[in-house]
Amino acid sequence: MFVIGYGVQRFLPESGRVPDLARPSVDRMKPLFDSSYPLTSTSFLSHFGQKKKALAYSKILKSAVINTDVLPNDINDLEMRGQGGVSKASDLLERNRFHQKMGKDIVQIPGMDLAHGYQSTIAWIADLVGHILLEAESANMNPEDFEGLVLIDEIDLYLHPKWQARLIPALRSTFPKLQFIATTHRPVALAALSPSEIIRVQSDPRT
Repeated sequence: MFVIGYGVQRFLPESGRVPDLARPSVDRMKPLFDSSYPLTSTSFLSHFGQKKKALAYSKILKSAVINTDVLPNDINDLEMRGQGGVSKASDLLERNRFHQKMGKDIVQIPGMDLAHGYQSTIAWIADLVGHILLEAESANMNPEDFEGLVLIDEIDLYLHPKWQARLIPALRSTFPKLQFIATTHRPVALAALSPSEIIRVQSDPRT
């Protein structure tokens, strides 16, 4: 079974970083327990190189975050330059990749210049897409085909309250076959959940 975990330190990787990925089934759980362990995230582009999976990675990532409510609707495009799409992590981090609405204009912004909420969300979803594609026998996949378990600490970290309220429904719609187990301290993030989906964790005053 595919299982992946994310702690509170969810950042886009350093430009040009080439991941090791010697033990992906272990590596994808480390960020949940070790805050200093970096996500592979968009560095999967360097790992996949110019292969078919690199093109699939770019396509799937775009379909997961654009016009899905996973990101706010002011991000209306993820630019793919060239016939081969994005070929390395630095392309996504340094070049103008995200098209963001600002008033009547659309501004092209590198991922590293986006607000923390955008970066955090993009970082873990780009990591999730990469790890699932790494394990997949075929690159012909869509986000709705993903299956497995995703563990996230403070799922609504850095997010505006309106975004907190709609993120979980957006994840359900985008990744219908994935199961998410997440923590939060914010009631607004629970707005779209039924009581049976919520477990209140609190300390025992005696122990």
